[in-house]
Amino acid sequence: MQISSVMFTLLIFSFIFKSHWTAACMGTWLLNT
Repeated sequence: MQISSVMFTLLIFSFIFKSHWTAACMGTWLLNT
């Protein structure tokens, strides 16, 4: 599993949306997918 890749994606989403909950939701979705 590419954890670093997921973390990087979460960082991008967090930066774009400026919301921690958005990154959390995306992270959960990515991990469950």
